[in-house]
Amino acid sequence: MPSRKERIQLERRLQQKSGLQLNKRIYSVYDCSVYSIKGQSDKLLKLVCLPIEETNLRDRLAVLRYIIKRNNPGIVKVFQLRSFTIRGGNLKGRYYFYTMEKLRPLSIKRKNIIIDHLAEMVETGIPTKVKIPNKLLKLVQQVKSIRYPYWDMHSGNIMEDKLGRAKFIDLEGFLPEGFY
Repeated sequence: MPSRKERIQLERRLQQKSGLQLNKRIYSVYDCSVYSIKGQSDKLLKLVCLPIEETNLRDRLAVLRYIIKRNNPGIVKVFQLRSFTIRGGNLKGRYYFYTMEKLRPLSIKRKNIIIDHLAEMVETGIPTKVKIPNKLLKLVQQVKSIRYPYWDMHSGNIMEDKLGRAKFIDLEGFLPEGFY
């Protein structure tokens, strides 16, 4: 975990590379952070950090570009995907980021239970006894055209747009085994 000073340095570098002014960091886990963007309330920026030794960054970005270019209605709309490397110091690593549309949480009751059953149904192909809302069934159908199956299905990775259409937000969930 970078110190506060290092995080500020990284955020400055990110702003230089993206040409955007970051607002707040709204989410952060081990290797990624999500930021709001000043003056663009309808977009977010996701930053992912990989170890400097990471050898598959080019392949990872190729898979992400493939997914983005499909303009699949079941996947969050992405506006920019770029990468950079920091070679020295405590921030040493390979980074990539993308800007994406800002979505809202799913408006489905018991969404954790329902999405668990949906994931099981997708994995096994066996229908579940739990009623799955049509918008989630439609989402699964929409992403079937993607060459890479989505393996990280949980309620935090499915959100909806202003029109109530469900979308996957974590593009890394499409990355093949060996990328994580």
